[in-house]
Amino acid sequence: MPADIIVLAAIAIFVLLRLRAVLGHKIGHDQPPPMPRDLPDESDRVVQVQPRNQAPTIEGEATVVEPSPEAQAAMAKLPEDLRTNVEAMTKIDASFSLPEFLKGARMAFDMVLEAYAKDDRDTLKMLLSKEVFENFRKDLDAMKKDGRRVETTLVSVLSAEPVEARLTRNVAHIVVKFESEQIQVVRDAEDKIIEGDASDIQTVDDEWAFERDLRSSNPNWKIVGT
Repeated sequence: MPADIIVLAAIAIFVLLRLRAVLGHKIGHDQPPPMPRDLPDESDRVVQVQPRNQAPTIEGEATVVEPSPEAQAAMAKLPEDLRTNVEAMTKIDASFSLPEFLKGARMAFDMVLEAYAKDDRDTLKMLLSKEVFENFRKDLDAMKKDGRRVETTLVSVLSAEPVEARLTRNVAHIVVKFESEQIQVVRDAEDKIIEGDASDIQTVDDEWAFERDLRSSNPNWKIVGT
C-alpha cells in the first residue's frame, strides 16, 4: 500500500475518534451555575457592640453570664442609679458589655464627625436615627447653599463615659459624654479658611445618646441625640 494512502487512513481514523469523543459527551452545564448568594445587608449597621454568642439556655431558665473583669471594673465606677440600670440591661441581653459598648461608641463618634465633614450622607444615615439625620441634612444643605464647608479633624478622644442609662421595656438608652481634642475650621467654596485656625487644637465636650432594642437580634445601636 502506498505510503500516502497509509497516512490519509491514519488521519481519517484520528478524526473519527475525536468526533466520537466530542459527540459522546455533553458540552456545558446541565443546569445553570448557581447565582452567588446575597451578602447580608449592613446598611443599618451602627455601633456593633460584640457578637451575640450567648451560652445555650434551658427552656424556662435565665442565662447567667459572668461579666469579664474589665466589665466589672467599669460597672464599679458607675453611680448606683446608672449601675442598676446597666445591670438590668445585661439581664435582658446577656451579651451586653459596657466596655465593648463604649468602644463602639468611640468608633461611631469618629465616623460621624468624619462623615459630616465630607458630606457623606450615606454613612450618616446608617449611623443616625431619622430625626437626627434630618437635622444634619438641613445643616449640610444650608452650608452648601452658602458655599461653606465645616472641616472637623478629630485629634483624639480623651474619654467616653456614660452619664445616663435608662431602660424602657426592652429599649436601652445610654448617654455618653465624650471629651475630645478637635480642630474645627470653616472653608469657603474655594477651600479657603474663613473661620477657625487649622493649628488650633480645642478640647470639646459632647453628649450623644444611643438606643437599641435589647431583644432584637441586631446588635447595633442608633445615635438618637447629639
